[in-house]
Amino acid sequence: MNCTVAMKYNMNLRIKTKRKVDILNFFMLLSMLLIGSEIWSIEIAGFPFRISFVVLAITMLLLAYKKHYKVSKQLLLFTFIIFFTFSAIASIDRFLSFVYVLYLLFSVFAVFYVFYSYIIFRGQKSFFKLLRKTLYIQAMLLVAQFFIELLLGYQIPFFSTGTHLGIPRPAIWFYETSFFATYFSFWLIMSYYMYFIKKQKDFLLDAGLSTVAIIFATATVGYLAIAFAVAFVMLIALKRGRLKLILQFMIISTIMAGLFFLFMPNVANLFVMRLFDANLNAATGGRIANNFISWEVFLRNPFFGVGPNAYWRYFNTARYHVPANITLELLATTGFFATILFYLFIFALLWEAYKASKLCRGRQRGYIIASILGIILFMTLLQVNQGYLRPYMWMLLGVLAGQTVYAKNIYRQKNNGRRVVR
Repeated sequence: MNCTVAMKYNMNLRIKTKRKVDILNFFMLLSMLLIGSEIWSIEIAGFPFRISFVVLAITMLLLAYKKHYKVSKQLLLFTFIIFFTFSAIASIDRFLSFVYVLYLLFSVFAVFYVFYSYIIFRGQKSFFKLLRKTLYIQAMLLVAQFFIELLLGYQIPFFSTGTHLGIPRPAIWFYETSFFATYFSFWLIMSYYMYFIKKQKDFLLDAGLSTVAIIFATATVGYLAIAFAVAFVMLIALKRGRLKLILQFMIISTIMAGLFFLFMPNVANLFVMRLFDANLNAATGGRIANNFISWEVFLRNPFFGVGPNAYWRYFNTARYHVPANITLELLATTGFFATILFYLFIFALLWEAYKASKLCRGRQRGYIIASILGIILFMTLLQVNQGYLRPYMWMLLGVLAGQTVYAKNIYRQKNNGRRVVR
């Protein structure tokens, strides 16, 4: 009788525990699904407060409640925060800059460490299963938005969009198409690596959907991402002597490029061919000229910049007037020291992740290497865009940091003779 009661108690305990984990998974999935919902916000004291922030905060509280929210000793990250704060103190508008300090703290503790903690707690397999679901949903929504606007002329409420030469430029809930394409570049090269190099057949759908979604987003950075991903796979295939894969890629790429120029000539001529335009500055909306201006602002304020979020105040222009390059944005607004620390922090994450990947095999190692490649491509594309406080950037960095610790934990447990299942 006592054994029966004990068995029922343990069964109920397991059910309750599973329900709690399911709640956590639901909010984690929702956090990733809405991580780019930059246009879904309410204004508080003149500043946008994104709805996704509420979901992320709840996810953080759930992890803390389960005692699995972790904050690691990231010396470079915390030093960056200190110098970022110094820049806010030296800002030409301290109020505006300290709002950004709060945004940074939220990005670190409610985004970076949330994803870091979840992966350590639940493992890579669980995380990427949820991530891929959110990316499937976003990709299909964007393609559906494109054709609904193109064929019916109907713009979906609460979705960001634009039209050029009769071609829709959908971005679902992202601020603009280039932001969507930059985020999806991570998934693009990750899926290419997992399917073509690691031969994980279930990533064929990922490779196809990410490519199609980026094509219909009609952003130049997206087409650059596809070119980089294709070139990377070709180089790896060449190095490994996989001539069949190279031939397949050449045929597929040629067919896709032909179809793209045939059915979307306006998009191809404007957003691809402008890269070869002699007047590239005009073709990119004056971004190159603006980059030189941002460099001059940095040279006048080299140590702490003009202050986070205060660039537009420096020129007394509209709030959306910002440098068009993440590095120049950091230099002009936070100065030399904060910029160097920011990139040192990212390089350190990449290096530690690469070392941790050597402790793994098979799919686990593939996830880490794919994430490294994804972040490298993501940060490369940000050199033609801006936004060092994008939530999905801090999400990706937190994912990589969590993968590093998770891989080390698995290795340590295996060497201690303990069986680990994730």
